[in-house]
Amino acid sequence: MGSLLGGALGYGFSPPSAGPQPVRVAAHPPLPATSQPSPPPAWNAQLAAVRKAPASRSEAAWVKWAFAVPDADLAAAVAGLNPLSDFHALRVLFSRWVGLDPTAAWNAFNAIPIPKSHLSWFGDQESELLSISGSILQHNPRALIMGRMLYSWHRHDPAAALAYAQKLKVEWGGKGPSSYSPGDYQITEFIREKSLAATAPGALPALAAEVAAAASLPDSYTKQKTLQSILKKWAGQDADAAARWLLTLPEKDRAGLKLGLSADSIFSKSAPALKTEILITGLRSDGVTPEQLGHFRSIPKDRWGMISLSYNTNYQIEKSAAALEQWTSQDPAAVQAWLASQPEDELKTFLTGEMAGTLSRTSPNDAIALLKDLPDDQLPSAVGGLASGWMQKDAAACAAWVAKIDDPATRESCQLAMARSIMSSDPALALRLSLQITDETVRRVIQQNITNGLDWNPAGLEKIIAADPAVQAAVKALQEKP
Repeated sequence: MGSLLGGALGYGFSPPSAGPQPVRVAAHPPLPATSQPSPPPAWNAQLAAVRKAPASRSEAAWVKWAFAVPDADLAAAVAGLNPLSDFHALRVLFSRWVGLDPTAAWNAFNAIPIPKSHLSWFGDQESELLSISGSILQHNPRALIMGRMLYSWHRHDPAAALAYAQKLKVEWGGKGPSSYSPGDYQITEFIREKSLAATAPGALPALAAEVAAAASLPDSYTKQKTLQSILKKWAGQDADAAARWLLTLPEKDRAGLKLGLSADSIFSKSAPALKTEILITGLRSDGVTPEQLGHFRSIPKDRWGMISLSYNTNYQIEKSAAALEQWTSQDPAAVQAWLASQPEDELKTFLTGEMAGTLSRTSPNDAIALLKDLPDDQLPSAVGGLASGWMQKDAAACAAWVAKIDDPATRESCQLAMARSIMSSDPALALRLSLQITDETVRRVIQQNITNGLDWNPAGLEKIIAADPAVQAAVKALQEKP
């Protein structure tokens, strides 16, 4: 991640007018004694040629020239450039110089008269900092060079670079969210990124305390992305260990990472039990509502974008249900024990129904037995889950069982959900199910949707109508009274 942020680190940095004190760092190899205090005369022609380069090639020309400067001449090259116009060369020269002689490079940087731009890093809400990627066109020369120097120095001496970044943070940091310095934001992210990156995968559990301690930092976006990146790398090496570590975090800290949709890909190779728990706890932390769970079951996937709910929410529910299905297929007893430990809420009822739906494909009787002890107010949701799974295996048998449910509301909600789900794959059964819905408005809407789906195949619709007089009457009424 360092290579990605290095060129953008430090947008908006503006140190106090007095500037920091001269750098005091551990000894490093000094520049050769032949370094010149001013550029050799031969450079004048080179610099003149670079400055004449067209705007579209200006940056490339400066960078090429700066990389060609010998190490012994870095100080002289910096001294001979114009800080108001030669930024691209300066950022390269300083990033090279700091790796050879950090004391001289930092002292020269602190003294150079680079303008201090004042660029706002705040979005619609003052406490919400913009991301680096969202501010790529905002250039603060002093901050950009500082960022390059920190990252370059870190490659040569990680401990010294982090120590000096901490010093910069103390000297130039803000006093709180309302006065948070954009430069302090960048220094903080360098410190966090490099501190986390230096942590070996096996030692990642120690990050739990860091995450909790950093919860009040306003740089939450980059903190989340950095830790997500580390988790992804760790999960690639040991998916189960990464998952177990995440589950040890306090719920507040785990929710603060906002893994969302990325949790499914990060933990794709984790054991089904671990992956299920991560995805489900994520859903619960995000505050999934009964309405969202109900819409997920009743609306076909290809129509997710047509409802008011977020596509991402439906996707999260789908991935959570898929993980539970995989786990149920392997160890239903363990899933049942885990479900018993979950909070009594709508999500638990939803998951019980999903488990029943998975069991119904191999043992409908076991699936039905799973619901026998549920309270009456939880049955509609759970039965809906059982039906949604069973009808994928045997829609006709499922429809016959649903028709025997005593409670009218539960029975009709299942029939409506089934009709919506199979209207494309089995329009004949969907129309027969729609006949059982007592609410005329709801019944006509679902019937209209089913018949509209057959506009391309009028012969197929006629065949369905001819096979069932009740369906024929319903379609006729629909056509007579649109």
